[in-house]
Order: sequence, then C-alpha cells, then structure tokens
Amino acid sequence: MRPVGLVAFGICFFCLGYFVSSENKGRSNTRVVKTHQPDAQSQAPHLSASTPPVTVTPPVPTAPVPTAPVPTAPVPVHSYPAAPTTNLSAPGIAPYLVTPGEHETLVDAQCKKYVSHVLLDNWLKQERTLCDYTLQFDGKDWPVVAKAYAHPDLEYKPEVFVYENVIKTSLADTKFLTDCDKREYHGDPSQVMIVNETVYESGRFDNSNPFEAHHAYVNAYYTVRMFGVDPKELRIVLYDSQTVGGFDHEVWSVFAAAGRPGYPEYLVALKEKRPVLFRKMIRGQSSGTSLLVTNSGLHTPLHGRGSDHHCKSSLIHEFADWMKRQLLGEIYAQDILKPRVPKTDLKIVWSSRRPFLRSDGQHAVPTRMLMDEDKFLDTMRSSLPQTEITSIDFAQMKLLDVVRLMDNTDVVFGMHGAGLMWIVYLRRHSAVLEFFGADRGRNNRHYHNIASLADLHYDELSISRMACVSTCATTAVAKLQGLVAKVRSVEEPH
Repeated sequence: MRPVGLVAFGICFFCLGYFVSSENKGRSNTRVVKTHQPDAQSQAPHLSASTPPVTVTPPVPTAPVPTAPVPTAPVPVHSYPAAPTTNLSAPGIAPYLVTPGEHETLVDAQCKKYVSHVLLDNWLKQERTLCDYTLQFDGKDWPVVAKAYAHPDLEYKPEVFVYENVIKTSLADTKFLTDCDKREYHGDPSQVMIVNETVYESGRFDNSNPFEAHHAYVNAYYTVRMFGVDPKELRIVLYDSQTVGGFDHEVWSVFAAAGRPGYPEYLVALKEKRPVLFRKMIRGQSSGTSLLVTNSGLHTPLHGRGSDHHCKSSLIHEFADWMKRQLLGEIYAQDILKPRVPKTDLKIVWSSRRPFLRSDGQHAVPTRMLMDEDKFLDTMRSSLPQTEITSIDFAQMKLLDVVRLMDNTDVVFGMHGAGLMWIVYLRRHSAVLEFFGADRGRNNRHYHNIASLADLHYDELSISRMACVSTCATTAVAKLQGLVAKVRSVEEPH
C-alpha cells in the first residue's frame, strides 16, 4: 500500500550511507541471473559525503523542553546544508517565485483549481492552528506557533505543517507535531541551540526510481514556493531509512544550494538529547503521491494514474524551469520563454532498458526490454531522415547531463518505465511515444498525464512480444513520423 499520511518518525539506528544508483535497484520488474564474479566496472559510482562545517547562531534563551518521556533511539537522518550563493554549474540562485503569471496562460479554466497557483492559494486558506501562545522567558517573548494545512480537493488530503519557535529534545521527539504541548524550560539557556535557517523535513517513498522520487521533489518545490521560502535560507532534512546518492542526492543538493549532504551540529545535539530551538520548520506532505498523479475527485479533470487528463500545469512548468535555471544557468534563463521555432533536423532519444549489474553482484534483465533494440533503432533511423536518433540509458547519467539532454531533445520514445519520467524536462511542444508491453498495459497513464501537464505531444503503442519488427516497426515509424511532423510545425498539443 502506498504511504498516504505524514512520514512518521521511526525508532531505529542512525545511518548515513551512500546511495546505489537507480540502475542497480530502481527497476522492480527484473529477471535475475546469479553470478559469482560481478563486473567491478559496472558498479555504480558512489558520491563523496564530505561537507564544510555548518555555522549555527550562538545559543540564546528559548522556549521550553517537554516533560514527557522521549524515545531513546533516533531515526535515520540525511541533511543538506544551506549555504553558498552558487550551486552546481549555475551562476547564481534563481528565486522560487518566478515572474507572476509567467506560465498561467497555459492553464485551461477547468484545470486552474488543481494545477496552477490557484491550488496553492486555496491550500493556504485551509490553515488550522494547532498551537499559538507567547512564552515569556528571560525577559523576552517567544511566539510559539504550529499550523496545519490540509488540502480538501486532492487525493489523500495532503497535509503540510509549519512550526515557529518549536523546541525539540531528540530526533524522535514528535509530540509537538500534532498537539500543542506548552513546554517549559527551566534549564541553562546557554545549553539551547538556535537554528535560524528554515528547515524543510521530508521522507522519501522510493529514491531509486525517478518517477516515484519526483513526487518528493515536486511536493518540496510548491511547498517552499507556497510559503515564500528563500532558497539561500533553506535546509533540507530527510527523515527516512533510504541512503543518499545518485540523482536523488543531486536533486536535493539543487534545492539546498549545496553540493554535499552533511550532518550538522543541531542534529548531533538532538541525537545527544540536547534541546534545539527551530525558528521555522516545515514538514512536507507524504512523498507517496503528488500533483503528477493525484486524483482530485469525481466531476473534476484529474482522476489519478489510471485515467487520462488533458490539463497543462503552470506549477509543473515552474518546477522544471527552476531546475533548469539552477543546473543550466543564465543561457537557459534567457531562452526560457522563447517559443519553439520550426526546425528541420530533430533530436530523438530512445529510452533504453538493458541488462545491468545490481548492487548485490547479480546480473538482471528488465522485464520490459526490447530484445531486438539495435535492429529496431536501425529501422527507425533509416525511416526518419533529417533526425538524429540516440539510444540513452538514463540510469547511467548524471542529473546535469540528463536535464541538459532533455532541454535539447525534440522527441523521446521508449518502453513504459521510470526513465520516461525525465520527459518533464523537455521543452514545451516536444513529443513522447510510449511503448506498452509485458507487465505494463495501457491502463498505466502516468506518462500520458505527465506529458499533458508539461504541454507535450503524446502517442502510444502496445506490443504483444518484447520485440518490434514487421508490422510493429511499421506502426512505430508512422507514429514517430506523426509526432515529428507536429514538432516541426510547432503545433499545439491537444
């Protein structure tokens, strides 16, 4: 069952490990072939976890500590420190709040309530105060506030919590999350650590799968956008048992404007059960779902991953554009709103699924893998003049390279699978051709709906065997030719 509530604080040992790339564990439907001599060259590279020291404001008098007993074991924590004014390859940090109205003209009237800034405006109106009092301490007033925001129109009623001046005494201290326990502090004020940065807490559903992982990224984007958080003052803290690395590490690093994960001083203090005051903390919604696949209910345009919709989303465009600005820099930012121009030579990318070596040393074959892939691609190339068709295994690429590739690609085609999630970074009016087969049929509408949100042309093809020759190849050529014609003419998707 997919998680639908807030991510709970678990009782387990602390671990800060390295992530094994999605190529090794991200494909759930695989056929495994055991081997006693794994190929070391095929192992996914690990990322360095070195990090500069984190500066924390000197302790000052603060709010109270709880009197209730606290669990002794901390939950796993990964933290991404906020800091430098530059990140990765970008020349600077672009704001979350893009130009007002920049993308809103894309959204149809019936969809605005669910996929545009209207969604966030309505979300903020659902404010529910859990706690609001003033703590008088050491001659100062500390306003302690806890608020919840549950959206009534989205699947599972996702809820976001915002806390100001809350104090925690351990990683597992969760009482203040749901109840207003007016805490008193009678200890030495110098023992209280103050964290002035905005902390965004989230748990991940599956950070090895680009599709599932993007729920957390999209949720984080429009949550910090909704509350107007300055990226330079943001710190990402991930409370879950999943390890850090690969594309997931790179995406969270973009959010936090820092290059490496770390374990800052305040988490050490909590691990040792010393009080820490958080000036502002945001606890994000569940990462098991997002705007990418949500169901807004009967008589509304969004019906989940099993049903088509045709809504273009300004929020999804903003998310993708912000990521591109961060990764690709000013060259992209200057070109972002230019309309697509008719072009003759198109770049087409095939999303390849090939045998791979898992982290446990076993060779695995994806269930949805085209067995005659090379021959099939030769047929496509010979039938589509003035196009450049490249086979890409996204699991072997860095995030920066994937986003740059998508920004310069006109058509993506491939078997249904997590690799198609990267189409969210295509430019408007690009195109997607999705192949269904094996254990995934046409009832899986994930990528059709993502293509719609991203304003892309879409077509599909079902194959009876994991091979595409003869009639199948002819049909595939015809569908690709149709999409190529639409892209070349700058036709609006319908």
